[in-house]
Amino acid sequence: MRLKRVSVGQLRNGMRFYSQFDPNTHLGGIGVKAGSAHDPPDKRGLAHFTEHVVAGSSAKHDDRTVDLEYYEKYMGGPDASANIRTDYVSTFYGHDSLLWRPHLTDCFDMLANLILHPQIKESRVALEKAAVHNEYHLYGEDSLFERARVRLNQVLYEKNPVRNRIDCELPEFERVGIADVHAFMRRYYVPRNMFIILFGPTFAEVKRTAERYFEDWGRPTTPILDYDHSDDVPRLTAVRSVEEVAPNIGQTHVMLGFPTETANTMDAAALDILARIWAFRLRTRLREDNRDFRKGVYRVHVIPERTYLHGLLRIWFATVGAQFADAAETIVLEEAQRLRESFVLDDELDAMRKSLEWQYRDAFKNSPGILSEMVIDSVANGDEELQGLHSYIPRLHTVTRSSLRVVAQKYLTPYYARAIIRPGPSCP
Repeated sequence: MRLKRVSVGQLRNGMRFYSQFDPNTHLGGIGVKAGSAHDPPDKRGLAHFTEHVVAGSSAKHDDRTVDLEYYEKYMGGPDASANIRTDYVSTFYGHDSLLWRPHLTDCFDMLANLILHPQIKESRVALEKAAVHNEYHLYGEDSLFERARVRLNQVLYEKNPVRNRIDCELPEFERVGIADVHAFMRRYYVPRNMFIILFGPTFAEVKRTAERYFEDWGRPTTPILDYDHSDDVPRLTAVRSVEEVAPNIGQTHVMLGFPTETANTMDAAALDILARIWAFRLRTRLREDNRDFRKGVYRVHVIPERTYLHGLLRIWFATVGAQFADAAETIVLEEAQRLRESFVLDDELDAMRKSLEWQYRDAFKNSPGILSEMVIDSVANGDEELQGLHSYIPRLHTVTRSSLRVVAQKYLTPYYARAIIRPGPSCP
């Protein structure tokens, strides 16, 4: 099965655009290679807040028009098909695939005008500050996964900007104002730090669209992150741990982190396979082997996470058994030791390699939303020509039982980071 590769083009001002021709796909968006890692040290949350403010209105489309015509008519509401978000290293203004080609044209016009002619007003700043404050609690502190993720990053990394919360950091976020948004945009919202994704139209059509909106826009600068990369891969000499108690929860939540190399390294495919095998083995031992009503887990997640700033194998599980949490962590470490010392089984390697390949092929063939995320991830982490993305299947097939053990020995060391959230007394 030949893949419909993603084509890459570039405007004179340095802005890249990415296309995949498919008459049945209508997906688009505009990306910025800046996220929470680019927040100023005393203004954490600025990248995410800028996304909120920019997505409000433009000189061509007022707040109500954007809300009604973009979010409601085309997206089905702000939490449906819209893909406007911030992560560690990128911000994106886009959407999943729409029904018809004219919808793509209308939506891209709105998104482009938000970037080109944003209406950054004090009233909008006040509105979105309140929204981000609530989001900080709703999807941040009140989400046990997100809370554990933040705590783990902060105990693992000392200088790395992935320590930054993606949403914001109170109380310093209260000091962020309209001047900070303008300054962030002047630095990072420039052509050489931005890109366009348009899946569906031909390459020539995408090029014309990109030129129409962005050819003569922007300043010829390339922003550089002020970070020396010395903390990309922490050299641990002991287990780093943080614990806290949360009232009114029913489970102990455990998150472990094993540092790995960063994005676009030779170990990427092996780490993906290793994570899948590790998760499979842990699911068997922690869930399927459990017969005690007061122990066990529902799911065990092993998440390979890589940016150009950090790499991590993040293990997360929760259990109703307060004492079982410690035993479960021991099982995680036992399975890590097995992966270091013994070859994985042939059927494990075969199953996980095929699964990853089929998911990859499906993204190119049937899932433009997933493919767009893969492109965003590649571009924001330095693979602007998508060489690593397009070579993923051949690299999967170079992974052997022997190379998996070498990678396990390299990264699954006895030293790791741990974040635990335990149940506390119920509030009255």
